[in-house]
Amino acid sequence: MKTVFWCFVLAMCLVTHTASACSPVSLLRINARIQENISAMGSGQVLYRTFRSLTTLLHNKQELFCSQPSQQAAKLMVWGRMHGTMGASQTWPTSVQGVGIRVAIAIVSKNQPDMLHWLPFSSELSLHAEDMLNSDNIWLRIELVKTESSWTRSSAINFQQPSMLTFKWGEQLSTIAFSFTGITLPGNCQFTQPTTHIVLLPVKQSDLDEGGNSAAAPFPLDLQCSSPDLKPELTLYGMTRKNLRNVFVNTITGNRAQGVGIQVLLNNQPIEEGKPIKLNDIKFAGDKFKIPLFIRYHKVGKITPGDVKTHLTLKINYL
Repeated sequence: MKTVFWCFVLAMCLVTHTASACSPVSLLRINARIQENISAMGSGQVLYRTFRSLTTLLHNKQELFCSQPSQQAAKLMVWGRMHGTMGASQTWPTSVQGVGIRVAIAIVSKNQPDMLHWLPFSSELSLHAEDMLNSDNIWLRIELVKTESSWTRSSAINFQQPSMLTFKWGEQLSTIAFSFTGITLPGNCQFTQPTTHIVLLPVKQSDLDEGGNSAAAPFPLDLQCSSPDLKPELTLYGMTRKNLRNVFVNTITGNRAQGVGIQVLLNNQPIEEGKPIKLNDIKFAGDKFKIPLFIRYHKVGKITPGDVKTHLTLKINYL
């Protein structure tokens, strides 16, 4: 079974407007896996969240300014910018309809409490000269949010903000540019019950119809998938008769019934062993494909009383 995931890449450029010997431009990349069922999630639910220091995001510590201001105490001005039209829950539109992004910053220093500011905002903070700011002091919270009940599937989710954060401390100016790229891949599927045991009620030979079949008993399977756009394909494996690929043989060793096997049905048709069946007509409800399988006894010869048992393996492929 294939297992695939969402991968998001964040890119942030740190640009310092001072002498050339100061911090160089840095490029940040974050790879994150998202395995939630996006289509089944409601509007306002968070699809991805991270809250980390800029040092952690950059994988190394960087200064925001080349030196402290000349004053003993100075005011730090901070501007946070986002472009576009702000939607519900302080989200901003990405390139994909139905998915928005929101960003918050926390500035941590000896004399400044750890406090989240959701963008956009502007603020003035009092800092002492010894509170030299660097990437350890800047924390970012980045969230990807589903903004509508439906969303437009896309192979990439993009958002750019050339000057998302600007810091002014004394005469020094520092700007953080932000670029977001989300790479979307197909989702995954799995059975809600990896193993199950089905018990058929005892039947009399007189209960079999003219075709040698007992009444079919429901054998429903729930296939949980991360997207309704996946196209699952079912294949059934087990021991069958050579001339009847849709009749699974009785494998029990003690008190074994003769002349009878087991059939599994989909859409009232017996499933052949090893033959893939496309589930295009199966409806997607919530986050599941409900596969309406049935199981029954099937006469293959002269019947003698006893027990019947068989082992089946169901394999799902999906695109």
